[in-house]
Amino acid sequence: MTIEASRSTTAFTILDAAHQVLREQSTRLDTLGRVIAQDGQLSDARLARLCRIVATFDTLVPIHTADEEEVLFPAVLSHEPFATGDTTPMELLAHEHGYHERLMLALKHGIARGDPADVAQAAMQLAYQTREHIDKEDGLLFPFARAILADDSETLDALTATMAARHDAAGLPY
Repeated sequence: MTIEASRSTTAFTILDAAHQVLREQSTRLDTLGRVIAQDGQLSDARLARLCRIVATFDTLVPIHTADEEEVLFPAVLSHEPFATGDTTPMELLAHEHGYHERLMLALKHGIARGDPADVAQAAMQLAYQTREHIDKEDGLLFPFARAILADDSETLDALTATMAARHDAAGLPY
């Protein structure tokens, strides 16, 4: 979908759509991790499911992270409440992005080694941490950012155009 195709698209609907996909994939990942933990089996069918989930994360997460760290966070930080230079919630959330990368790497290493216990543990931990992170963004950051940017339609339009272009280039829906 291009930005011209839907005038109801905003930076926040793009971010929300990514969160929905990541929540769904995290639920699948958690379920699969629990099944593997229970029976200790890492069958070809389970590996295929894991690879599809990992591929979704690998495609969406870097773009979504860039949407937040390179587009949304700087726009929010440029507004008055953040002129002090103190540590911000955005910095803490960006730190969590790095932690999620390490969890994904642990999952990939477990898959490569064919180690059901490592795969199960990494899958469940990544799923949990992803959902917790999304809850923080949806419950705290995004409402705050919406309020900060509510009267700045020029900035919001620019954010939307940048995010939409990234998603269009990657063939990702929003």
